[in-house]
Amino acid sequence: MFIALTLSLLSAPEGAPPRSLGFVEVLQEIRGHSKILEQARAGVEIADGEVQKAWTSWQPNVQAIGSLTLNSVEATFDFNAILNGLAAGLNAEVQEILPGSTFNLQFPQSEPTVIQPYVQLAGVLSASQTLFNITVLRAPGVAKRARAAALAQVDAAEDQLFFQGATLFATIAGLKGLEAAAERAAKVAEQRIVEAKVQVEAGTSTNLVVTRAETDKVSAESQRIAVAAQMRKLKAGLGLLVGAEGPIDVKGDSTEMPALPAGQDYRSRTAIRAKQLSYEAADAAVGLSNLNWLPTLAAEGQMRWLNFGGFADNNFLATATLNLVVPIYDQGVRYADTRIAEGRARAAQLALEQQELEAISFLEEARADLDSAEAEVTQAEAQLKLANESVAQAETLVRNGLATNLDLSDADSRRYAADQNAAQKKLARNLALLRLHYASGGRLGELLEPR
Repeated sequence: MFIALTLSLLSAPEGAPPRSLGFVEVLQEIRGHSKILEQARAGVEIADGEVQKAWTSWQPNVQAIGSLTLNSVEATFDFNAILNGLAAGLNAEVQEILPGSTFNLQFPQSEPTVIQPYVQLAGVLSASQTLFNITVLRAPGVAKRARAAALAQVDAAEDQLFFQGATLFATIAGLKGLEAAAERAAKVAEQRIVEAKVQVEAGTSTNLVVTRAETDKVSAESQRIAVAAQMRKLKAGLGLLVGAEGPIDVKGDSTEMPALPAGQDYRSRTAIRAKQLSYEAADAAVGLSNLNWLPTLAAEGQMRWLNFGGFADNNFLATATLNLVVPIYDQGVRYADTRIAEGRARAAQLALEQQELEAISFLEEARADLDSAEAEVTQAEAQLKLANESVAQAETLVRNGLATNLDLSDADSRRYAADQNAAQKKLARNLALLRLHYASGGRLGELLEPR
């Protein structure tokens, strides 16, 4: 009685049942709401900004500056003292060189210059334009390659999430098969309990048979509770994967996988393509620094306006400059940048090669797992068929008095073990199918509508 009450409490549902999704619906939810996938898409937005930034180097830099100057103090400049001093010094030098010379330089005297308090308004419009720079020339192409790599990363992340979601879906569906096997075993045990109690009342059996049947029921219920707890964890993981705020259940309890799009080859996997494009982007970035010894050509222009003309009596002043800058030595920065870029390209190339090796190994393992799983499913189904026949034969023998209830209990236990084993093997086969599909470059996204 205590055991039955404990099992009832453990198996009681908590809260509302989780939302149920089909196989394709899980993929749709991942594409539309997965936070991990949204992070990958944010990387594309960053790459778009980098492309836009690279093109800005070819756009002119235009600035407008306005100033207001207020001078409230009167200033006086007497140029006579400066000119007289200059004349005296020059006359003395001539006398030293030509003694007795009559040379005597004198400047006409003028009134001191007075600068009255004033208010000055000034406006400056300046523009600069790069005409040639090797880094600026190559930067947009490098940024575009980085953007292509970011897009490929989104595809690779989506495929990986689809594979994880499909794996969770198949696992939960497979565990439902195990749960169903445990429920069938519990029902059979309950039936055996009823039959044993009738036999005890009739005096044709003992309480030992009842106890053994109850033990089988408790064992089956324990297995069901353990499977339910495992499914609960996986449903929470599936909810996290699709970006839901709670657990997600799967529709139905079918152990058969839906038809999967055919894969091509491990080289077509999006993860390898992403690594390939990342390497190409890193290799292109080497060109941003290794040709920095080339000159830079730039044009600058400026137009200034004042509210008074000044000494030149001209309110407007315009200047234009064409600059050719030839780098001689930049403290070794170019060599260091090139070395860093080459190192990043080498690291990206090694990552690509490692990804290809892992893909080859994963594909071989997936093929071996599927071959083994197919054979094990065939064997498990044959064992279940024999176990069912064994139970039927034991029931007939017990009714005819040719076998004991213990023999029937043993047959029930073997059938439950075979039923459980068949569900496990079918789950393993489905997971092997998914692994082979993923390893061979198949894309579950083809089951969805085009984006």
